[in-house]
Amino acid sequence: MEIGRSGSRRTLRGDRLAWAIVALALVLRVAFVAAYSRPNSRCEDCKFYDEVGWNVASGRGFVGGFASETFAGPSPLGANAPEAGMGPVYPLFVAAIFRIAGHSPSAVHLAQAFVGAATVLVIFNVGLAFGRRPALAAALITAMTPALIQYTGLMLTETLFAFVLALTVWLMIRAAHRGGLASAVAAGVSMGVCVLLRSECLVIVPLFAILLWRRVPARRVQAAVTMTAIACATVSIWTIRNIRVFHEPIVVSAAGGEILWIATQGWSEWRFDDPELHHLIGGQDYVGQNHILGRAAIQNIRQDPMRYLRYCLRRIPEFWISSHTSYIDRLDERFSAYTQRGEYGRVIVKSLLLTVNLAVLGLAVAGIVDRWRIPDAWFLLTPILTIAVVHVFLYASPRYQVPILPLLFVFAGVTLSRQSPSSRSRSPRNTAAFAGDRAADAASGSAG
Repeated sequence: MEIGRSGSRRTLRGDRLAWAIVALALVLRVAFVAAYSRPNSRCEDCKFYDEVGWNVASGRGFVGGFASETFAGPSPLGANAPEAGMGPVYPLFVAAIFRIAGHSPSAVHLAQAFVGAATVLVIFNVGLAFGRRPALAAALITAMTPALIQYTGLMLTETLFAFVLALTVWLMIRAAHRGGLASAVAAGVSMGVCVLLRSECLVIVPLFAILLWRRVPARRVQAAVTMTAIACATVSIWTIRNIRVFHEPIVVSAAGGEILWIATQGWSEWRFDDPELHHLIGGQDYVGQNHILGRAAIQNIRQDPMRYLRYCLRRIPEFWISSHTSYIDRLDERFSAYTQRGEYGRVIVKSLLLTVNLAVLGLAVAGIVDRWRIPDAWFLLTPILTIAVVHVFLYASPRYQVPILPLLFVFAGVTLSRQSPSSRSRSPRNTAAFAGDRAADAASGSAG
């Protein structure tokens, strides 16, 4: 992993500080996992990832999980139905750990502590595109943010996705500066893994291709086409499996129908006892359920597009404003519930976490305003905006905000670094360099 050139004492100290921040991130996450890991039985999605991961590790194949149930009850295909509701990367990650450590969710959480610490290192490298001070500030925020630490102890995709997404952004910036075939291939593979982790990343592929085409100094067409082709080839391995198993072209997962349907209902969570829902999907397996709900969702939008638009607008604050305590015992209820019971201590804790989250997001917005004209900034802004918009139109649970937080923290780091005495007079355009090339020298020179 490139940290930067070590040609000066200032740069060397910066490298040591970066590694110290990574170590801090690891200590905080390991301590959290040791003190608290939520049981999978209390997290429905955690249970499904656990089930599929163990099935794969045990040699039973990619079966069970979401596909073993429907909203009307067990799937007609039984508990060993081929899984169609999730991409393969996270279950394979879980399965690899289970193969080594046995059926131990705690081992997965511990592995995710190391993944979270690695994310801090990658974010430091991404931040070097804006200078060393912003990179260090971004790494420190990423290391200490409660939401990122919390998800380490949950068997959910957020921790791994945050790492792969940040790595993809870094490799894209690297490809844009180097323009070589190897860099484009690496970026394409990482992009494909992103898609196989969370299918909304499909939208990002052509956008990154456009950015590469505009940014690569030479052979821009080759870089853009190579990245896109490799990303598509990576995804196609799973798509071919789906065609063979389900006899239809499911690119990553079949969950799109149900997600769009709940978006047209305006629900913030599933209501499993809803009569209309049961009437629509009775007797269907998981894939059939999603086909029916997808068609019903499109019909709902056609019948009343303005209602759907109102629901979308309402999801904007649902996505962005959160204390990220949904999975923390004794903090997972709403503010109103604790207020009614007079449990004001928990209200204060939730309020503090909400305030911290909103404050850092405010710093990120200020950083975006300051640096959006820098070309490299758009490699960060593209996934941030894409994922936010996709979930506003679909399902806006606050957990889907978590993987883009490290990218937002890079912009928060920009804001914080500009407030330091040695950097207030620095022009933002003078530090738009990349880690492997000019970032360390430019940052050190401007800071001095």
